[in-house]
Amino acid sequence: MYGLSLFLTVILVACAAASPEDDPDVEITRPGRKDGKGGASEEEGSGGMGGNGSTFPKGGSSTFPQGGSSTFPEGGSGGSTAGSGQAGAGQAGAGQAGAGQAGAGQAGTGLAGSGGVSTECSPGQEEVIGVCGKCGQQTRTCGPTGTWGAPTCKAEGVCSPGSQESEPCGNCGLRVRTCSDTCTWNPFGDCGSEGPCSPGQISKQECGNCGEQVRTCNDSCQWGNFGSCQNEGVCSPGQTQQGGCDPCSQRVCTNACTWSTCQLKPTSKCEWKNGTSWQCCGGGKWQFCSKTTCDWFPCDTCSGCGC
Repeated sequence: MYGLSLFLTVILVACAAASPEDDPDVEITRPGRKDGKGGASEEEGSGGMGGNGSTFPKGGSSTFPQGGSSTFPEGGSGGSTAGSGQAGAGQAGAGQAGAGQAGAGQAGTGLAGSGGVSTECSPGQEEVIGVCGKCGQQTRTCGPTGTWGAPTCKAEGVCSPGSQESEPCGNCGLRVRTCSDTCTWNPFGDCGSEGPCSPGQISKQECGNCGEQVRTCNDSCQWGNFGSCQNEGVCSPGQTQQGGCDPCSQRVCTNACTWSTCQLKPTSKCEWKNGTSWQCCGGGKWQFCSKTTCDWFPCDTCSGCGC
C-alpha cells in the first residue's frame, strides 16, 4: 500500500513540474475546501499534508507511519499511506492528495484522505467486565459518542458470603443465620442463650403458714427476688392446740393452715367430758373415762343404768 501511495505521489509531482505553475510570473489561486483538504498556495510554498494529517516541509522529506520515506521537490507534497476509516487501503490517499505545486513560492498544500473517527464501542452496547459487590456483575454501557461509560454493579444478592445476621427469639435469646456463597441467607439456626423466664412472668412459692411469695421476671429474662410472705394461715399444718377442747381432745391444723374441730388425741380412747363420759361394758355394768389417762376405767356394776 505504501508503494502505491509513493508511486501516485511521484506521478503527481511530475505533472506539477510540467504545469504553468513552474512559471514564477504566473499567479495561481486555489479555492480553499471546507474540510481543509487541499487549499490555496502559500507565498512561501508549504508542503503537502499526508493522509494522516502530517505536513511535509517545503522541499523536504517525511517518514510515513506505515514505514518508508520520500523526498519531494520544492513545494511538492505527497499522500501518505491509508488513513483510518474510509481513507484506508484502496484509496491510498491518491484521490485526495493535493499535489504540491512546484515553483518558487507557488507550491500548494494538499490533504490526503482523512480516516473515519475511531470508537471504542457501539452506542448502547453493554459489556460484563467482572464481579462486584454481593455476587453482582460489573457492567459498562457504551455511550452515544462510542466511548465506555463508568462501570456499574448490577444483580447483587442480599448479603455478603460468610456474613451473619441475628434476631431475637424465645426468652431474650438469639438465633443466627449465615450468608451463603451465592449471597442469599441460609435458614436461621436454633434459639440460643435464652433466659429462664419471659419478661413480666410471675413465679410463686409457699412460705410461712400456707402463705406465698411472688417474684417477677425482668426485661432481661432473669428472675427478680421474692417478695415478703403474703396471705399466711393461722397455723402450720399438723400443729396442735388444746383450743378449749376436752382434756383428752385437741385441735389440729389442717393443710390449709386452719384449725380443725376438737378431736381425740392420738393416745386417747375417750373424752372425759367433765366425768360424764361413760359406756356400757356388759349386762348391768358400765365404765367411765379417766381424765388422767383418757382411757376407760374397769367395768363396774350399775343399777338403773340401762346396761
